[in-house]
Amino acid sequence: MNSMEANTGFVTLPENRAAVLAMRRMLRAVQRESRRPKPFPLLFLHGPTGVGKSRLVTDLVADTVRAGSTRTAQLQLAREVERSLFSPDPEDEAVVNDCREADLLVMEDAQQLTGRAAAEFAHLLDHRHDRCRPTVVTSLVGPAALDLPRRLTSRLAGGLVVRMEPIAPVHRRRLAKLFLAQRQIQVESTVLDFLAGQGQGGVRPILGEVNRLQLLAKQFPPPLTMAQVRSELQGDQLTEVPRIERISQRVAAFYELKERDLRGATRQRAVVQARHVAIYLSRQLTEWSLQQIGAYYGGRDHSTVLHACRKVEEQLKTDPGFVVGLRALRAELG
Repeated sequence: MNSMEANTGFVTLPENRAAVLAMRRMLRAVQRESRRPKPFPLLFLHGPTGVGKSRLVTDLVADTVRAGSTRTAQLQLAREVERSLFSPDPEDEAVVNDCREADLLVMEDAQQLTGRAAAEFAHLLDHRHDRCRPTVVTSLVGPAALDLPRRLTSRLAGGLVVRMEPIAPVHRRRLAKLFLAQRQIQVESTVLDFLAGQGQGGVRPILGEVNRLQLLAKQFPPPLTMAQVRSELQGDQLTEVPRIERISQRVAAFYELKERDLRGATRQRAVVQARHVAIYLSRQLTEWSLQQIGAYYGGRDHSTVLHACRKVEEQLKTDPGFVVGLRALRAELG
């Protein structure tokens, strides 16, 4: 496979092979010096949570803007683009313009669109299509299942539509074995069966449990047994901690900081970046409002929360290493 797989360890399986091939084709379209006269069709990638949609598109963005490339890429949540379309803020106007003109546009989670901006989205897609600028849209469901006006769903269905299937148990076991090998964790076969049974066909639950086993493996001689896993992990109270607190704690540990630093007033560069990541993940992974998130992280207002999220999104477009780190945090947090 190309560098998308080599750089990230993404594993091609029967359930995602069509999506991987589509991403290869998309990358060639973005890198091509001249995209006329035949434009690359819009790629609509859909499937349940955890099958690898976000990983594939972030890899695509990282390859597009890798060192030495002159290509530009925008990675945006569809709901954020919708919000920006109705915002008078000059920064939001700039976001919309970047979405129109970027060499590659990725819009994630189309199922969260409300449809109020259907005409504007349709115009955006037409604008990009006419200029042969590749676009990727992700969603939990296919275009026909979206609760959106037909003027938009017809455009989304007019390109290449690819579904990523839930990962079969046999392949989930293979992934669990691979993740354990990467971390040099030895386990009994029953533990592999346990890992393969986590979640409903996605990778994140498996990766989250493997990360927890990595800590557990330091406490016992190899191989880890199912009895040890049950006794230790069933007593783990981590899942009872409010999710935003879990996010704050995990991000602080990742950046080797104290959690109170993230919620404090310090403006040290390392702390500010970690705080931005914690705020971004809190917005992605919780139902908390902007005001609630800002209040949790030191009484900051909603505009500060938006600023933090935009700073993270900007870095995701230009820093492949940052993309990998953030993806690892998201996988651990589920």
